[in-house]
Amino acid sequence: MYEDGEALRFAQELPASSKFQIEISHLPVRLRAWIDLLGGLLFLLPMAIIIMVLSWPVFIESVTRHEFSADAGGLLRWPVKLLIP
Repeated sequence: MYEDGEALRFAQELPASSKFQIEISHLPVRLRAWIDLLGGLLFLLPMAIIIMVLSWPVFIESVTRHEFSADAGGLLRWPVKLLIP
């Protein structure tokens, strides 16, 4: 009984990603690699596509307007807007 309480207290102190890591740590390496790949494709890739689609018109507008900084000898702003997303 004492060990269960220690495990729960330890798990509560960990960040959420570490808790998930503990849950899948007993799985084979190959299966964990598939979980990582599918997780990236299902969650990370769609968000990256949404950010790219929403930021592309802002970048294009900056290029067509030849937008630059108002500081003396101002730098072009479109390269920075390309790097933001």
